[in-house]
Amino acid sequence: MQFLRCRVSGLGHMRSRTRPRLTLTAPGWRRRLGPRRLFCSPTISPLTLCLSFYLCGISFSLFFFFFLLQVYEQYSHEIIQAMERGTLRGDLGWLLPCFSEDITRVLEREVRAIQAEVRAKHKEAAFVEIVPDSSQTAKLALENMKSLFRTAEYNQLTALLQHGNHSEAYKLGCMYIDSGHYEKAIAPLSSCLQKREQMYGKDHPEVAVVLDKIGRVYFQLGDMERAVLFLSRAVTIFQQTGPGEKRLDYADVCESLGMVYREIRQPTKALRLLKISFDVRKELLGSVHSSTVRVLDSLAAIYSSLPVRRAEAVPFLQELLEIRTLVFGEHTREVCGVLLRLASVYQKIGDATHALDTLQRLVPSLHRCYSSNSLTLAKHLSTAGTLYLELRQWQSALSCLRECLDIREKLLGLEHHDVVPTLNRLVALHHKLGIPLPPHWPS
Repeated sequence: MQFLRCRVSGLGHMRSRTRPRLTLTAPGWRRRLGPRRLFCSPTISPLTLCLSFYLCGISFSLFFFFFLLQVYEQYSHEIIQAMERGTLRGDLGWLLPCFSEDITRVLEREVRAIQAEVRAKHKEAAFVEIVPDSSQTAKLALENMKSLFRTAEYNQLTALLQHGNHSEAYKLGCMYIDSGHYEKAIAPLSSCLQKREQMYGKDHPEVAVVLDKIGRVYFQLGDMERAVLFLSRAVTIFQQTGPGEKRLDYADVCESLGMVYREIRQPTKALRLLKISFDVRKELLGSVHSSTVRVLDSLAAIYSSLPVRRAEAVPFLQELLEIRTLVFGEHTREVCGVLLRLASVYQKIGDATHALDTLQRLVPSLHRCYSSNSLTLAKHLSTAGTLYLELRQWQSALSCLRECLDIREKLLGLEHHDVVPTLNRLVALHHKLGIPLPPHWPS
């Protein structure tokens, strides 16, 4: 891999007063070192300088891999710890940038050594320009993260073969789940389940925890029948024995089975289980915890989809709105999304007053959250305009739909399939209000 690149400019002016300029480029350091240029005396051959930098680049690449091994060992330990905690998928979000940053710092030290070597041979080399090429370190970090995962997998398999206990099998299964290798997770988790059943009995909470993991794997693989089988057994164990200190595990199992029932369109069972999970999480973690809010959002979505029980979604959406406002602030996209859902529910259950109040709060926030040429803004304005039409608020509907059309026409064109429905609504609304159509609109 080529980490150093040399280029020479100004060679056409060797006989003039302009001296040739040599530029050294390496991954990602303009922000740290700033632009620096190497000016050479006409008495020194530019070809000699290029060759010097090229030879130093070879040496640099060899040293790079030596330092990479040190970084590798450090992050291998971090990966294994994250795998053991079951947080590998989430921790990769900060491990990968840190890994790339550390490699960049190693390269920076090497470049300084190369600069010193070149300047020792050529006293005229006063300044060097460092040009960013961060794609190299990012690519290298991604490639080595893959090898780090393989190392963690190898270490866990070795520990499993050496000790053969249920804990190592469980850690390996969780590691596969966190990395998205769901098929590989089934075998170690099944082995762990068998050993825990032999050790604790078939109706122990420790067995239920493994059943939950296996059920989630089958859910991710789309095998809903087996997911229901394992998760239902886990819920039954917790209900019969009592969750005790594993109340959060009980909440996890209830949420998992509830989401499976939602997927296979059994909303009554899904609501019952999700309410249990929500109550436990709210009591133990608080109402603003991310997992509590996630279950609250699911409850609101299920109630909103049921015509007979849609009104029951209102208190859940109101609570969700309060939390989003508290956490993110009033004029944010998260709050706008909840407002739009709440206005829709109010309109469908016939509560026009609250629907209009919610829309009046929503539309100004939309303009503060999105740029004037955002297709997402156009989408939300289209939904708001449609709700205004349903509420027979013609002028407000005309304003929202017209702004939506202007954005989509500008970005997509008047004949785009996303533009046509909005245009049809506006044409019908213009005819209803007796407003002449713009000349370029179809009649």
